[in-house]
Amino acid sequence: PYLFYVSKEKQGGYAYDIIQNIFSRQKIKVNNETHNWTDCFTKLKNNEIDLIPNASFQKERSAYALYSAPIYQTTQVLFYSKKKYPKPPKINSLQDMKKYKFLGLNGHNYNFYNNELKIKQKAKSRRHQILLLHARIYDFAIAQKEVILFLEKLNVLDLSKIGWIPDPVKKTKKFHVLVNKTHPHGNELISIINKGMMDLEKSGQLKTIWDKNSEIR
Repeated sequence: PYLFYVSKEKQGGYAYDIIQNIFSRQKIKVNNETHNWTDCFTKLKNNEIDLIPNASFQKERSAYALYSAPIYQTTQVLFYSKKKYPKPPKINSLQDMKKYKFLGLNGHNYNFYNNELKIKQKAKSRRHQILLLHARIYDFAIAQKEVILFLEKLNVLDLSKIGWIPDPVKKTKKFHVLVNKTHPHGNELISIINKGMMDLEKSGQLKTIWDKNSEIR
């Protein structure tokens, strides 16, 4: 529910609506572009775009991007095949996780595991992650619970015979707006976003935006 296409030509989602709402109040026009996840960061780094509406913190990115305060957080869990594991595996630590093979999304940030896990970032989409779990190729797929459950509601993926357990290392994941560090008004934009978020929360509009985007369309 955070960033998606409402229709073939129209973008939407929680992060999208937050940015549109905050910037429209300041009469700032936003031109939206769609790129694959890896290209978003390349283009931000190369000054080809000014902003990414939702990304997690990664130290390397701070060399070319300014971070807003978190605009939302998700619950990170480990999805698994119930056919492969009829009983939920007991994983309570990073050490426990080292016994298994994990599937991640191409271009996503997994630095919080300190490169100690076997993570293949081969999945092209969250649907692809779940399909590979059904095929029992990997032990677990690392994913955001809210996003996967929303996609199930939309019938994008099938969670029959799929279970999940908490991630013992990264229980939640925070997402920020990233602004190009070289933008002449970069710091001002970050201040506008941070203040705008506080105003939306105080007025109750933030909940309205969430409710709108968590509905099945």
